[in-house]
Amino acid sequence: MDTRFEINIKKVWVKGDDRALYLFFDGKLALKLEYKDIGAAVKFLIKKANEQQLSSDGDITLPAITIKSEDKE
Repeated sequence: MDTRFEINIKKVWVKGDDRALYLFFDGKLALKLEYKDIGAAVKFLIKKANEQQLSSDGDITLPAITIKSEDKE
């Protein structure tokens, strides 16, 4: 592998060569993405973002979110 760049942040490393990006965690290869796959994933996400996700019929409500605090005041 002819490494073009390398980013190391504690236990996570990202390396890139002419064909792919490599994500290492704790020295072990966790993910390999070829650049053509990244382009396809971005196109898919843009397509999904442009689609209407909510239907216009009926009421739309968000679920109630309860936040529990660990700190006692």
